[in-house]
Parts: sequence; structure tokens; C-alpha cells
Amino acid sequence: MNLIARMLAKLDGLRHARPVENRRDQRVPHECQTHVRCIDPQRMFGAHSTSRGLSQDISEGGIRVQCFRQIPVKAAVEIDLICPDNPHPIHAKGAVMWASPADGSASHWVFGIAFNSLDQATQLRIADLVQRAGKNEASGAD
Repeated sequence: MNLIARMLAKLDGLRHARPVENRRDQRVPHECQTHVRCIDPQRMFGAHSTSRGLSQDISEGGIRVQCFRQIPVKAAVEIDLICPDNPHPIHAKGAVMWASPADGSASHWVFGIAFNSLDQATQLRIADLVQRAGKNEASGAD
């Protein structure tokens, strides 16, 4: 079983466990590959500043991702969203707002990342992605 299939299997159990909602923007389910890099030197964790993972949901204000490494709350991060329907990754900056072990596992973590300092082009790409994911959810497509 490849990495993506294993992570998707783990995500199935997490879909119903969501943190308290304190968001301005509505999130929609959306899964794509992610690369999350801690760029905060005060919160850097060892030599492993990049973690690969999967997004779980997204809004215009942030994203929830599952990764293999812990990233401290309040850490500044850069995230690349590699979506199958988009030939170019979306590159965004943000901050980790919350983190918790996935399924009580120390090897998988779920993070809430709030986007910040986005240029207009990135804001538009994320808004388009959220709109398309919302239409897919409404139509029952994955």
C-alpha cells in the first residue's frame, strides 16, 4: 500500500473528530498532497523542517493537514499544495494554530494552519480551489 493510500485510510477515522470551530471562513473537504516547512528558527524541530502530508479540508483563511512530523503551535510555515487537477503547486505562508496527534499516534499529526501574507494571485488560486471543492462536495463528487 503506498503512502497516500495509507494516509487516506487513517483519515477516514478522523473525518468525524473535528476541533471546536473558531473560523471566519467555511471549510470544505479537500485532499491533496502537501509539503509543510517550518520557517520559524525559534520553533524549528531538529534537522527535519519539512513534512509531507495530505490536506483534509481548506478555506480561504486556512487549511487542515495531516503530516508525519510534529510542528509546534504558533510556528511560521510555508505550505505547498500539490493538487492532481492543478499543474502548478499553490505556495502559501501561514502559522500553525493548533496541533494534535492523529489517532493518538506519535508518528502522525494533524494541524490547523491559518494563511497569512498571501499575495493577491495566491488568494485567488485558493479561493478558486475552495469554490471547486465546495461544488464537488455539493454534487457528491470526490
